[in-house]
Amino acid sequence: MSPEMAWRTVFTVPACVGFLTGFTIMKISDNCAKGNYKEMKDNGIMQEVSAAASFRDGAMNFNTWLLFIQYGCCFGVELTMNNASASYFKEEFKLSTEKCCCHCFYLQLDELVRSWCRSIRLR
Repeated sequence: MSPEMAWRTVFTVPACVGFLTGFTIMKISDNCAKGNYKEMKDNGIMQEVSAAASFRDGAMNFNTWLLFIQYGCCFGVELTMNNASASYFKEEFKLSTEKCCCHCFYLQLDELVRSWCRSIRLR
């Protein structure tokens, strides 16, 4: 496999692991702490809410729009830095494309951890 193609195919492994993890969680876990939504609706524990009403409540919430703007700004900066860092590593340190992408992959993992911590901090 050529080096140009190798760094592109390396993303398939995390994608497959993520898909399989999501599928496994979907099959073996409950929807919430009280059980599955379908069972709760069938037993009368949870009332039926329309998708339109739920969307309207979320769209009318001021905090939703603040978070929308905050995440848009944060992720926009992160995407820009990913693109700039790959070019920087390649030009400044004379690294190959594979090594540049490897460094950028670790930067993306760091950003993923930061986005997770950001969501914990806001609650």
